Amino acid sequence: MKKLFGVFTIVVGLSLPLLSVAQNQDDQRHEERDRGRHDGWAGRLSAEDQSRFDSYYSRWLDYRQTNNRDQAASMEERMRDVMVRNSIPPNTDFSRIASPSAGQHRRRDIPRFSGDDAQRFSSYYSRWQQYRQTNNRGQMASMEGRMRDVMNRHRVPGDVSYDEMMNVLNGRDRH
Repeated sequence: MKKLFGVFTIVVGLSLPLLSVAQNQDDQRHEERDRGRHDGWAGRLSAEDQSRFDSYYSRWLDYRQTNNRDQAASMEERMRDVMVRNSIPPNTDFSRIASPSAGQHRRRDIPRFSGDDAQRFSSYYSRWQQYRQTNNRGQMASMEGRMRDVMNRHRVPGDVSYDEMMNVLNGRDRH
């Protein structure tokens, strides 16, 4: 029994370094495969397609944020067209294709509201968020209409999201 245990110990002792080398090589292969996944597809498209995709992606984010489903679907369709043209798998996250800066809003000159309108907008926004959590679409639409009325009164561009407007009102805008 002692001899058998001794042989087993030698075999295991010699096998462990070989297993470790094999495991390291396997880990390296997985890292190389995953590195492409983590880096995404940004930069692999032609400059024209990358610019086009980034534009669609940025607008898609805005439309999703404002719950504009028709426009969001239109931008998604356009992004998928670029993906097909560049042989990108259809299950690839859009964020992996867009440039890192594509989701960031460009500098805008968004006016700040007067005290009453700022308070009013903030109240509508707060209620809108609550209605979104409970999926109360009728009340969400009502609050969206009210927020848009205040924004229109101050000539805020139509593509400014409610979240972006709140950031401006709270002094957290990215200017």
